[in-house]
Amino acid sequence: MITCPKCGTESAETARFCRRCGTRLVESSWEETPTQILETPPTVSLESRPTGSAYLPPAISPRPPAPTDVRVDVGRWLSEGWALFTRQWPTFALATLVAGFLSLVTLTITTGPLLLGLYFMAFQVMRGEKIQLGDLFKGFEQFGLAFLAWIIEIFIHLSLGGLTERAPLMGLVSLAFSPLAFALFAFVYPLILDRKMDIAAALNEAWRIVISRQWVMFWVLGIVFMLILTAGLLGCGVGVFITAPWIICAAAAAYRDVFGVHSWPPEPLFPPHER
Repeated sequence: MITCPKCGTESAETARFCRRCGTRLVESSWEETPTQILETPPTVSLESRPTGSAYLPPAISPRPPAPTDVRVDVGRWLSEGWALFTRQWPTFALATLVAGFLSLVTLTITTGPLLLGLYFMAFQVMRGEKIQLGDLFKGFEQFGLAFLAWIIEIFIHLSLGGLTERAPLMGLVSLAFSPLAFALFAFVYPLILDRKMDIAAALNEAWRIVISRQWVMFWVLGIVFMLILTAGLLGCGVGVFITAPWIICAAAAAYRDVFGVHSWPPEPLFPPHER
């Protein structure tokens, strides 16, 4: 029992106030125990994170070179080239006519850039896009490189032709190298157009592919191209308006399978075949 210090009335031990006068009684034992105050935990200083070098994205490796063990399928390339040509043959034929006329008027100075334009049109059709005559002049954006490639090609063919005139036996040398040169430049022009290569890099890349273990098949490709073009020149040259763009389209299909075309569309009209 707890006795009130004021009136002397006894109250229960658990009472906090006198039941008679209301005086505050002595705190019970559990109340007398000082309340443990939780101390505020000390602020822990965060360790400064180690400052490393700034993040650098991984370097983008250059496009790997085309493999030299490519599958040379002359028949399929000719078939796809014909399919590309016939899809928009009127525009191709008209563009070839304009290209031939401009080449004659300019003494073949514009032949190289016009060839680039025909390749551009072939790639456009390959992407499923509609071509127009103005696309023929896209090659003039790289006039210098295209002109230099044309000069080198003409020099090689004239040199090989001169060997035949000097000695009949040298005609065998010309027969061996002329088709390879034709196949070589069938890749040089699209390399300049598509990959923006300079003439030295384009020649080196095309040479690495053509003069490889598959050189015999590329020789066959070159001689087939030459025979088709020659056949088009017969009959007053009218057929060349068909055979020339056909060869360009077939060479574009070959380039696609060997090197791949940059900025390839999501769903190409003629997807590349497995090598």
